[in-house]
Amino acid sequence: MKHYEFSIGMEFMSSGGLRYRCTDIGTRTIMAISLEVTDPKLLEGPPYMQDEIVFDEVDMARCFTSHKEAILQASKKSKHPGFSSKAIKQMFSRGGDYQRYPRKNLLRLDRLYDNDVAHPYSAYQQDDGEWVILCYLIFADRPHEITEHDFLRLEIANEENFPDSGSQTESDEDPLEINPFQSER
Repeated sequence: MKHYEFSIGMEFMSSGGLRYRCTDIGTRTIMAISLEVTDPKLLEGPPYMQDEIVFDEVDMARCFTSHKEAILQASKKSKHPGFSSKAIKQMFSRGGDYQRYPRKNLLRLDRLYDNDVAHPYSAYQQDDGEWVILCYLIFADRPHEITEHDFLRLEIANEENFPDSGSQTESDEDPLEINPFQSER
């Protein structure tokens, strides 16, 4: 969803399927409360008896107003190549100290690095106090480390930074109309 699609009081779902109600609209963010509560009193407000959650541009892009909209969005092909099982194992084995890292939002967006795209996934603090970002270089298919200071200066990557792949074209078929059990004759 886009910022302009939200209105105060509207209900929506996050990418994880949790339901929220929009409570405030800022210049580039929205605030919402969770509808996943056991006591309806927690939904009364403002002021609300539960914490309001901030959704920024990245979070809003992952929100939906219906299950159908979520399925249609998920069926669109991304240019991002994803990660091999080798890459995932390497990222998990390198660990880092994600829980202690104070700027987790910095790890949400891929960055352009030396004709590659660096996917940040964790960080660790050196003895001198400087944080080092653990990334995975998507095209080189290898792990990489870069100081937080240098990482902050890298340009944010977007869809245009990934080459088109012939196997990742969008289908003209409505994914909700496709029956995977229907045999073609």
